[in-house]
Amino acid sequence: MLPYFLYPRKHVKADVKTIRKDESITHVMVVWGAWWGSPESFYGWPKFPVNMRKFSHLPTERTVSVEGLRVEPEPTSGESLNSLLLLENWISDSEKEVNYHGLTESSENRQVESIHLTYTSSTYDYWTKKVAIPLLKGTVVTGRVAAGLIRSVNLVCEVRYENGKSSVFSSRANETIGHWEDLSIDDVHERAEEYAWVRGWKKENMYITRIGVNTGRMSERPYLEKYGIIEVERGQDGMPELADPAVDTAPVFVARGNFFRAKNEVDEAIASYELALLLDPENAWIHANLGDMYDKILEVNKGIKEYQKAIELEPDVAWFYYVVGDIYRQGPHQDLASRYLEKSAELDPTADWTRVALGGLYQKMGRYEDAYEEFKAGSRFGRYSRYSRFSLQMSEKYERDGFF
Repeated sequence: MLPYFLYPRKHVKADVKTIRKDESITHVMVVWGAWWGSPESFYGWPKFPVNMRKFSHLPTERTVSVEGLRVEPEPTSGESLNSLLLLENWISDSEKEVNYHGLTESSENRQVESIHLTYTSSTYDYWTKKVAIPLLKGTVVTGRVAAGLIRSVNLVCEVRYENGKSSVFSSRANETIGHWEDLSIDDVHERAEEYAWVRGWKKENMYITRIGVNTGRMSERPYLEKYGIIEVERGQDGMPELADPAVDTAPVFVARGNFFRAKNEVDEAIASYELALLLDPENAWIHANLGDMYDKILEVNKGIKEYQKAIELEPDVAWFYYVVGDIYRQGPHQDLASRYLEKSAELDPTADWTRVALGGLYQKMGRYEDAYEEFKAGSRFGRYSRYSRFSLQMSEKYERDGFF
């Protein structure tokens, strides 16, 4: 990150709308600020997703343990699945050091594969073993994982098609820290067939050719990595618009979606995010990206549906509730808007844009005292953002005049 700080730059106080519109903003600082109160996750920055090209951060250690990685039903003789082989680092978009990789013995006297890494950047990092197993209906990829960071690892499997193309399908991510979790891809046959149909490939003679874990799964709330810098995707040079990847992966299509989004090519962005979801359907942030694109072309119901799916997958993200509440706020569904915005404020009480939205909504609903309380809460950062400035003006007006 040193070159970033050495290069002369101008500091801009910006919110999500400014970052999206002002193309002179090329980077966003990531800070784990602890201002007051707890937990600290309330006070990290940014509190909203940034259309990201790359995220570089201070060194962050990740530990992942894997056991029982297998394909069910068990392969018959002549089909390959050597459980004694260690996973190999297959394909990756990461900058890391491998601190340890080997077998250890668990308290139940079972062999556990442990991988200890230090990342400074990662969107994906696949550790896999080669197999050769016909993909049949009812095939399941399963295994147990334990990780030191929530939603940082999931199972992956490569499916090879008759035309030589291949794609990587993912399971849900881990939901706990330091505890064993059973993960599985139990619908891989159905997903592989659907993906083949969308891509125009034959769905006969499909094989599972690799199974493993993604240890570098990136959180779209990057302040969980403490401190770093986001390079904003502006459609700059370096992103292959039309190149056909050797292996189709969800992160590649997310990157393409971000690229087309920056160029305001919405149809192409939607197509990229939809392909990503076929490969990684339980990734909340891909659903959110797709929801943004639907909202942009006024497909409001589709946009809400994608964000509601994101909430189902990651119910602790304040931004998801804010977006749905803000969409409802523009229409006649004031009760729904207040429900989502109130939940967003509960999860992150320091987001001044949520306070402004709630204040304006309560004002419309005739709940003037509640509106005043929200504007008052939103003004806590004084003149550091346009939302806080507006909140300050509205709360001072109410205090002075008794009305808005």
